[in-house]
Amino acid sequence: KFSRTLTRQLKHEAYCSVETGGYLASCVLASVDPLSPGVVEPASPPVFMAPRSISAKLPGGLHYAKISLPLVPSGCTSMITGGVGPGSSGRYSILRTDPRGVVSEFVYLSTSSLCARNISCLVGLHES
Repeated sequence: KFSRTLTRQLKHEAYCSVETGGYLASCVLASVDPLSPGVVEPASPPVFMAPRSISAKLPGGLHYAKISLPLVPSGCTSMITGGVGPGSSGRYSILRTDPRGVVSEFVYLSTSSLCARNISCLVGLHES
């Protein structure tokens, strides 16, 4: 419905699936539930702000995780730690903060696994 009148820069794949699923469920419930007060048509598309997390196990026994906000601002400061390879700690991570000090992205590559759900709670918070 909004595709012609209100276009978006990002597709659904850039947003948190839990947040979009919750919004979809509330819309469907409002139209299906006989006890609901009625369906209210929104004037604009919803704004999703929850961080999106992607994790995978790569060949060579490496674990990859990337947690980022839907819109990563330009001019971010990157803090890089560790390294992967011989003579290093086996952990490589990048933490990006926007100019106001809010954590906007976290990238992790290591031989040990990481629970992306726990780290996603930090993305979107201030670095202090």
